[in-house]
Amino acid sequence: MISEGARRVRAARQAVAAVFLLELGGGLIFAFAVARAFSMIYGRNPLFARGVAGDDVALSLALQLKAPALTALGASGLALLLAWKLASFYLAAGLTGALARRGFGATAAARFGGFVRLSLWSLIPYAAAAALGAAGIMLVDPRLEDLTAWDTMVGLPALGLIPGLLVWIVTSLAVDLGRARLVRDGGGSARALGSGLARAVTRPRLLGHYLLYLLVWLAISGLFVAVTAGQDFPGAGGAWLLFILRQATAGGRFLARSVATGGQVAALEADVVELREVPERGEALADVGRVQAAQPIERESLDGE
Repeated sequence: MISEGARRVRAARQAVAAVFLLELGGGLIFAFAVARAFSMIYGRNPLFARGVAGDDVALSLALQLKAPALTALGASGLALLLAWKLASFYLAAGLTGALARRGFGATAAARFGGFVRLSLWSLIPYAAAAALGAAGIMLVDPRLEDLTAWDTMVGLPALGLIPGLLVWIVTSLAVDLGRARLVRDGGGSARALGSGLARAVTRPRLLGHYLLYLLVWLAISGLFVAVTAGQDFPGAGGAWLLFILRQATAGGRFLARSVATGGQVAALEADVVELREVPERGEALADVGRVQAAQPIERESLDGE
């Protein structure tokens, strides 16, 4: 699955690069809009400058002084987020189609609605996973101080979250497999999600492949944190260096995601081929049996003549 996913990414490298650049452009537009808004609101506010420098009390006071503006900015940000989420369904459908060796635009236009409906259906198992995680936290009943540091969260809180986290991971894998099925075969989004869930819990290879992708994602993110945490990036040069490191991290995670999706599409295609070969082989064996059974009868009739 990994080698086939990498092969498909190489074959569709133009589509992969285009989608990443579109996502980068969308993120930069949003970041520029927020930066300009904060500059206009707080550009001459000394409290905000002190807050950015690390004074939490000054930052809190500065934000309270401009609460209506922040509310409007938050509403605008939410609208942009929803718009980008809809656009991401179109891009995901097109990219999955490209990895399935189909046309980007045609697949995106045909499967956009199915991807949206599949995402809505997935809210049901995601809600179940969240409820299971909340129940696990209530069951282990960790202390408040256990939730304030990473080393203590690995103990009881993590133990309580494990069942919900497993359901969440299985659901995420099922969504990916459902998308691959929609791109390949079409059909209903609910049926695609159900098929993805069935494969996610009955095919250990698929789950192991997805867990490996998650580990790679976490490793790339951890490397970025290790390189940048506690480091100063002064001046324009530091800002550009941090930007490049951030985009290299995003690019690595996006590449891992594309390879994982290509492998999932390949696995689904292999399953379909295997299922179709079974009746074909059975019919072929039956035909051979009929031919072999007919040969003695034919010989007897010839001998009788």
